[in-house]
Amino acid sequence: MYTADGEELINSAELARRLNVDPSAVRRYEQTGKIVPYSVSYRGLRRVTLFRASEVDRLKRMRRQGPEDTQGNSRPAMLVAAQA
Repeated sequence: MYTADGEELINSAELARRLNVDPSAVRRYEQTGKIVPYSVSYRGLRRVTLFRASEVDRLKRMRRQGPEDTQGNSRPAMLVAAQA
């Protein structure tokens, strides 16, 4: 098990399992900057990408609340058009 600043680091498969999402969603979160990866040397042979386990709760809240506007205020994930 790896740690960073005393926090547990987990791989993308474990992060996906804890979030109950497809592993491709974790890659999207990483590519869009919603989660910060750590690149760690594994036994000197290759590098692995790990994530802070504490990010699980933050990402779950983000998924429930929807995207945030530029001031950090949460917005509904879907807007319903007003009926005429």
